Amino acid sequence: MVKSESSDIEVGRMYFRYADHFPGRISSMCNLSSVIKAIEEKLTKRQLNLFKKDVFEYFLECRSFPFSGVILHNLLLRQVAHEEDSREDQLWFQIGEHLTCLSIVEWCLVTGLSYGVDTELRNNKTVHRLRNTYFGGVHRKIKLKEFDALFKKLKFEEMDDMDALKIALFYFANIVLNARKNHCQINFDWLNGVDNIEYFRNRPWGLLSWEMIYESLDDALFEKDEKFKMTRLKNPDHNIEKYNVYGFTSGVQAWIYEAIGGLPSTWVVKTKKKIPRIVQWKPMASSRINFAEVYSFFNDESRLGDVLQTFEPNSKESSKKYWLTTRFISFYGDVSGESVQVFTEVPLGVSKFGRAYIPSYVYNSPYMIPPRRRGKNARPIPRPQIMDHVIDMNTSVDINPLRGLEDSSMFAKFDRWFAGDMTVDRRVQYPWSFFQLLLGLASMGWLGDEHIHEYFQLISEKQRQYPNALVQRVTHTDTFFWVVLNQLWNNGNCAVDSLVLDDRLNCYLCGRQHTMSKSMTDVDMPLEVIFRRWLEYVCFYNIRLELRSADPWKVIVVKSAPQQEPGTGDCGVFVLVFTMYLMFGLRLEFNASHVEYFRKKITVDIFYDDIVL
Repeated sequence: MVKSESSDIEVGRMYFRYADHFPGRISSMCNLSSVIKAIEEKLTKRQLNLFKKDVFEYFLECRSFPFSGVILHNLLLRQVAHEEDSREDQLWFQIGEHLTCLSIVEWCLVTGLSYGVDTELRNNKTVHRLRNTYFGGVHRKIKLKEFDALFKKLKFEEMDDMDALKIALFYFANIVLNARKNHCQINFDWLNGVDNIEYFRNRPWGLLSWEMIYESLDDALFEKDEKFKMTRLKNPDHNIEKYNVYGFTSGVQAWIYEAIGGLPSTWVVKTKKKIPRIVQWKPMASSRINFAEVYSFFNDESRLGDVLQTFEPNSKESSKKYWLTTRFISFYGDVSGESVQVFTEVPLGVSKFGRAYIPSYVYNSPYMIPPRRRGKNARPIPRPQIMDHVIDMNTSVDINPLRGLEDSSMFAKFDRWFAGDMTVDRRVQYPWSFFQLLLGLASMGWLGDEHIHEYFQLISEKQRQYPNALVQRVTHTDTFFWVVLNQLWNNGNCAVDSLVLDDRLNCYLCGRQHTMSKSMTDVDMPLEVIFRRWLEYVCFYNIRLELRSADPWKVIVVKSAPQQEPGTGDCGVFVLVFTMYLMFGLRLEFNASHVEYFRKKITVDIFYDDIVL
């Protein structure tokens, strides 16, 4: 049993009391600097240039990264129990009077390695090729220490350059990211996988390395305090407990340097402002650091600098793959591989209890070709209303969507207007019935696309008002276009090869015909076919070529996400609240009991043409 499974530790308390702390010496199985040195010395200039352009290239800057077990041991002594939930794969520590968290989000920001769902390599036509060619065949067992020696004996100058690159990538992943004891066997699956280099590059190395380091750190000190006491009773000269830590410990060191401010320059020096963050730091030799010095520092508030509880990306990091793959975890919690369903066929939509959905007029979207002629009695197309807000360049803004629960005065003016008070001086562009439905007082509270698009617009305007504080995390499409497209699809009014929306789209590639036999409109059209085609139509992949894929879209089922009450018309409210929380970078800390409040907040925000933060 690991410490995090202990049920007798109060949440927020350290697993080890200060009175039970003890000196320790950690042996790290990770040899980052020596591996980098071997790669630079063995590869030819051409081969090294290939490595410098590949997935692990920036680690070449970590030529001098000595391990400091004293600092890591002092950190582990301060591990704190946290609540068991879907985000249990976190490690919390108390530094002085502050808490700091190491999770997959911080891990990927520090290491530059990406998160994702790992997949098996199938139909591998070159299985065991590298093993047979360079390492004695499939019947030879190779231990880590032996492989390290074999790597250094290989004649890379006589080797195919791509084979040299593949072996070097495997060498780094197996010895550094998957660091274990020398007597362990190398990971032959990884050696086979690297021969399909695109598959190897796209594996979620952040997740793979995190799973190992998390287990190692979480279990590192289990019962070590009792062992220290018992050994000392037998041998009074026993004054230090020795143990091993496996996995990418250099990444943990870099996280410590980022999370804990004020570390002495005799321990570590920040030398660069590059990303990922691990390359910014130069640790000093561990022989200069002693247990008592670190122990005293971690308990001295006067010497500690800022201690970061969690990490947020800077402007450069926010566009990197390793952040984009993890950004929703900080809101949703971790998503395991078992939670991911890959749909190879289009699943049925989710019916709204047989309620027909009447689409509204088509909003003037830049992605649409406007109709040449309008139908009789057609409603006018609304014009975009760009709010005239002063741009605020601050990097932070105080946001609390639930603030209105504590201060209802911000709703007073709307309440008077809604009650029919003619003295309220406010020009409102929507009729009373529009707000009646928003408040849930009619039609089960189903929100129309007018409601959703209006609030989407306010969310986008707020992000434009605070460009540095509210880094865009969500992109939404025009809801009117979306509903028209869905209705034609679900009613079967489209051919197999193309979909014509009057003159609004010249041609729209769709997909499978057998899903178009439903008798009612279903607005929850699965995205596996339609949305990917729409992204192609608006030339999205011309901008983000790296996101193009022929694979089926993955639908992630997040068990910890807030859920609406079944049988209610609250789905539109949840869409808006989810979007607001994600766009503003907030954790999804709301539930179905807040729906009535959020209906009122959304109503009042639209009433004022501004989201009250």
